[in-house]
Amino acid sequence: LESLGLSVSTFDLDKQPAEELLVYDVVEFIGGNPFYLLHSIRTHRAEGVLRKLAEEKVLIGWSAAAFVFGPTLELINRYATELNFIGLTDLRGLSLSEIEVLPHYRKMRGRIKDFEETCREYEIAGKKKVFRINDGEGVIIDGEEAILYKEFFETCLAVGRVKQPICVIKELEHCIKK
Repeated sequence: LESLGLSVSTFDLDKQPAEELLVYDVVEFIGGNPFYLLHSIRTHRAEGVLRKLAEEKVLIGWSAAAFVFGPTLELINRYATELNFIGLTDLRGLSLSEIEVLPHYRKMRGRIKDFEETCREYEIAGKKKVFRINDGEGVIIDGEEAILYKEFFETCLAVGRVKQPICVIKELEHCIKK
């Protein structure tokens, strides 16, 4: 991104006040442990800042953040309870969107026994729809509209106001909105 003349900063929510994020037009959270990320957001009282970013700017959640920005961590908890080493009992996500995603679908399907069956059971029990997202795909949410993009740039969930064409660049031909 820097080679394209864009300014890129690294931010650590555990060490910096969340309010500092409000100066950016685009904020992305990159992977990690969804339980730890949710715990950190709550501990540092960052939920209001993230809501503001989602409403007024562009907020991108990769992998773990895609769960956290959604309504719940219940689905990931069915697959990987060991990730919840913090012991979160309140698995409600930030609900920046009511869309639930299952990132890294193809990769995890080959690694975790009964992966698809577990997701299907979760959908039926909760009367929910889960977007199964492979690496290279993404869901763009603009207001109430959600679009699944095949051949995206990485697994992500973007929440916010996309007012003009914005390229989040891995390859120049992949644009969020045309």
